[in-house]
Amino acid sequence: MAFFTLVLLEIAFSYSCRNIKSSVLNKAFFSNSYLNKSIILLIFVQVLVFFTPVGKIFNVAPLNISQIMYCL
Repeated sequence: MAFFTLVLLEIAFSYSCRNIKSSVLNKAFFSNSYLNKSIILLIFVQVLVFFTPVGKIFNVAPLNISQIMYCL
């Protein structure tokens, strides 16, 4: 669950680092297409690792809905 939370926080951090001088709310949220594509890929890899047998390679347990909502 800690790994899942850290990845979600890194996604939020990557959106906040797009511009150092202004707030993330001042710019269009989906204006950077490369960042959006990489975030979609990262979410796909997260789902692959946590909800398929691939997670056994990384020794992670599948999360249930309440744990995912707690992380969000």
